Parts: sequence; structure tokens; C-alpha cells
Amino acid sequence: MELIMNFNLKIFEGTDSIKFGMTSEEIQSILKIKSTFFKESEVALYQIENYNDICQVHYEASEDGQIVSAAFRFSAPSVFLDNIQLIGEEAGKVEDLFKLKFKDYEISDHCFVSHKSEIFITLNFGKILTVYITRKGYVEKQKRFYEKALSQSTSLIEKKAKVITTKEEKYCVIRFSPLGKEYHQAWDEAYHEQLYKEYSIDKPLYQMKSELESEYDDYKKIDIPIGISRIGGPVVDLPENLKYPEGYSFLAQIDLALFSKHDKLGLLPDRGYLYFFVKDGDKGLVFYENVEKDKLKRINKEHEDWYFAGRIIGDIWFENELISSRYKIDDNGLTVWDELAGEETSKIYGIFTNVQATENEIKKMMKNKILLLQVGSDFLGTGVQCVYIEEDNLRSMDFSQCIFDYSQT
Repeated sequence: MELIMNFNLKIFEGTDSIKFGMTSEEIQSILKIKSTFFKESEVALYQIENYNDICQVHYEASEDGQIVSAAFRFSAPSVFLDNIQLIGEEAGKVEDLFKLKFKDYEISDHCFVSHKSEIFITLNFGKILTVYITRKGYVEKQKRFYEKALSQSTSLIEKKAKVITTKEEKYCVIRFSPLGKEYHQAWDEAYHEQLYKEYSIDKPLYQMKSELESEYDDYKKIDIPIGISRIGGPVVDLPENLKYPEGYSFLAQIDLALFSKHDKLGLLPDRGYLYFFVKDGDKGLVFYENVEKDKLKRINKEHEDWYFAGRIIGDIWFENELISSRYKIDDNGLTVWDELAGEETSKIYGIFTNVQATENEIKKMMKNKILLLQVGSDFLGTGVQCVYIEEDNLRSMDFSQCIFDYSQT
């Protein structure tokens, strides 16, 4: 059931409909939508109530012992402040209102904050993403609580959230890292002259050439062994029966004989190659070929599209990935989901990564899918490319329905 209601914010009160000091039953009777609960951290006293990711309600104990609301976090479009809609609105429009209304305003590329009025607005790509408001004094109370709880621990990490479970969740992961410099095709004078004019690049053309040649290797001048695992670039080794798909860019070549040695889940084939091709980040193809290295043929396909530069995969190893690694302690002493955590790692299996996704969105995706490949910023420099597959499809070697997902800050 969709929630059809406008929330008009009232500082230190909540909104004109749901207010601080209300019980869960009172809020449910107003919103008329089924909620779920989750615990923000291992040490948190009370669970957070989530209404379909539209609104999250934080609770505390009142003086008479009742569990009542103390903070609201909104991510639905129907949130207003002085008759101006917030969620999804351009940051510039809201910034003017924020500066006018809150004299202690703090403005950055990522958030608007008024500590005196206890309102916190987060941004994403120049638009309002979430709004968090609290009753007066709640932030300071929470900060003192977490400082005390954390000071009693021998390790800060032990106090990070363990996600609505009674024990720490961990995942068996195959990690891999880059080897050597990136490589791509040699300098193309005509192409870069056009690029230079199109984007009005503020540096001499010869300087651009010098910088690129120092940063990248020319793939024709280095040794790239046949069959070696790699990410991106103009070089891929394919069996005779597999043609390079038109309209796609080469993303990855995985030598399963090496990767399967670290596969504690036992889901990958123990020989052959996985090939990944991508278009626009969110469309792609995956092929499995049970073929020996000596049956591969070198294909060179130069381009300036997605993943035009390549890099060889170096070390491959097994690792336990802990769910607590996806949390951080924010400036208010609260344990919160860290959207950026994990984006620098490249791996097979483990916790999904999308730097624009919420904690609940990540967990929902992980219920029935497996991370078949993640290429992180250690290879890409910025952003993270993921490929997901249903577990049943992986077991049956059906790679026709893989989901491609690219995100970056």
C-alpha cells in the first residue's frame, strides 16, 4: 500500500501529522501502513521502525517509561518545509530557504545542517535525498550514550552494528587486485584533437599527450600473456566459437582455474573462462567457455567507450567479509550505514555494493542473488561495476539473466 500523505515539518515537534512523543501504535494508526523494525547498532537500546523506506522512526524512553518517537528520517517526495517540497528538489532552491530559516546553517556538497534546530538534510547529485529531524536535545543525548558505550569497549570496531542478527554476519569472498599500470591503445592524434576542441580542455595538446603516455602503457608494447585474467581494455582472448559482441565493451576475463582455488562456496566451475561485456554500465552479457588456454585467440578491439583502458589481475585470495565493515560512526556518534564502504574492492561474492543504495535496498537485493563480479575503484579509479546472478542460475551455469549495475559518487 502506497503512503499518500504530505509531511509538513515542524522543528522540535515532528510534522503536522506524526509528532515526537507518539508511540508506535499511534503513528501506525495515522500512517496506516505496515512497518518493519531493525536495530541500528549492537549497542542501540531501541529498534528503528521503517515504513517502506518512506519514513523511519527512531524511539526513546519517556519519563513515564513509554517508548515514544524522538526522530524522523524521511526519504519520500511528500516532505515540506515552509511549503517548499524537499525530497528530490534542487539543492540550490532548498539552500536559499535553509540559509534564511536557520542562522547557524552549515552547507556542503553533501548536506545542509542546523545543529541548533536539529535538522539534517543529505544531498545526492545536487538534489535532496533525505531529511532527518529530531526532538530538542535528542542528538546530544544519543551522542553521549554512544560515547559512553564505545568507551567501555576495547575496540571501536566491536561496537559497529551487526545488522538485525544475534551474531556477526560474514561472507566468503574471492578478492583480487590489479597488477602493473593501466594500458590502452596508442595516442590517436585525430581523436584527441577532436576531444580537445569538443571539451575546450585547458591545457596544451602536447601536455595531454605527455600525461596520458606517462599514466598508461601502450598495450602493443607490453607483454599481456594469453589467457591471463584482466579487467577492461582493448585486448581479450576468446575461443573460436565466441565472437566479440557488437555494441558492447569488454569488461573482464576470468581464469576460473585460478579463481576456483579460493572458492569456499564451491559454485564456480573449476576450469574454463568467464567473459563479461558491458554497455552503458547497466546492460551486459556473460559467457562461460570451458576451454583450455591454448585454444584461445587474441582479439584486439580499440575503442574510447566504457573500459577502454585495461589492467591485469594480479593477486587472488580468499577473505571473510564482515557485515560490520559496512557501518561507520557519524559526526553525531551514531552508527550508520556507510554507502561508500566496499567500493574500493574488487571481488567475487560477498556484500553487494552500490554507493547510491540504502541499507535496505542492498539487503533486499542480497536475499536471492549472488555477486558474480565486482570491479571496484582499485581498478576503475572511480565508481564500482557489479554483476549479479540468481544462485540457481549460477549452479545450473545459466548466465543469460545476469544483472549489471554501475554506481559512483
